[in-house]
Amino acid sequence: MTDMDVSANIKVKLPEDEAGALPISQVLRSVGEQAEGETLTIGDIVEALGDRAMAILLILFCLPNCVPVPPGVGLVFGFPMLLVALQMVVGRHKPWLPAAVLRRRMKVKDYLRLMDVAEPRLRKIESVLKPRYTFLFSDAADRLMGAFFVLGAISVILPLPGSNFPPAIASVLISLAMLEEDGIVLIAGLAIGITGLIYTTLVGGAVAWAAVAASRSVLGM
Repeated sequence: MTDMDVSANIKVKLPEDEAGALPISQVLRSVGEQAEGETLTIGDIVEALGDRAMAILLILFCLPNCVPVPPGVGLVFGFPMLLVALQMVVGRHKPWLPAAVLRRRMKVKDYLRLMDVAEPRLRKIESVLKPRYTFLFSDAADRLMGAFFVLGAISVILPLPGSNFPPAIASVLISLAMLEEDGIVLIAGLAIGITGLIYTTLVGGAVAWAAVAASRSVLGM
């Protein structure tokens, strides 16, 4: 089976007018509510999201990392986030994901539980979104944001305490800002993201320094 075949038998399909006009929170909720059966695949979700799949996927992959999560969750969602971000850097508008990622399943009830937590927060952000400082948005800017998402995904993947939370929040804000061309929210997301990257760098440096010091102590250097 090829990468493009994985989601051929999709369980979810939003009408084109809905997928393009509904707020992101409602789109994500509809994906779960219209699912047939007890599970969803990433491939199902990609097909249901239509033209906005790239930004909405980034939001979806970031949502589980916007709350404290057990070790390992960052890697599970950070890797697909990294793949999507890299494609933004090269200018792709429709995401490509490997078959192994497209086949990854989650229970519909778990997906809807995630939406129960995330949807009210997304709606609060959506209530203030509007086109502002639209000169900040262009194809070139999208590529730059893709590079920023790459750094955020790496920060999410790294097994450092608290390193997943700020870049995940920032990526959600930036993705929503890009969809609505809201420069104010974009700047807010960038500020949070840069702060998170500084934190990750400092914590990573401290961990590396401690590891070197410990190894020297063990080796008697």
